[in-house]
Amino acid sequence: MAGKTLAQRLKEKNLVSKKRESVQRMAV
Repeated sequence: MAGKTLAQRLKEKNLVSKKRESVQRMAV
């Protein structure tokens, strides 16, 4: 279960960073 949670957290982190990247690109 812990591994699954960790993987989920990593996935969320990846999504957030991707979202932030797109936002920065739009701002530029």
